[in-house]
Amino acid sequence: MPQIGIYHDSFLNNFNLADDMIEPYRPFVDAYVFWYLQNSGEIDSEFDSTHKKFLISIFDKTVLIDNKRFLLDIAIEQSIESLLRVFKDKENTRLLMPILDKDFLI
Repeated sequence: MPQIGIYHDSFLNNFNLADDMIEPYRPFVDAYVFWYLQNSGEIDSEFDSTHKKFLISIFDKTVLIDNKRFLLDIAIEQSIESLLRVFKDKENTRLLMPILDKDFLI
């Protein structure tokens, strides 16, 4: 039931749980865009296909989870799978979340 969230709880939102699970990944996008703006000199330019290609390339970056590196989309899957394990196994309370480390932007 994705409308039942952990912290997101709007009755108008059918995807509260999805919002909760993606929230830990927001700083990665923020850091990636901030790094790009600092290094590209394109702060005042219009959003175009070059910017879109840059944004989609975030999926080529690796994220640290449980002392292992995963591509971003696989890392999201790892977090979701760990949540499912927490729901299924009452003794397992280990939710795997990403760590924003210095190697993310390299």
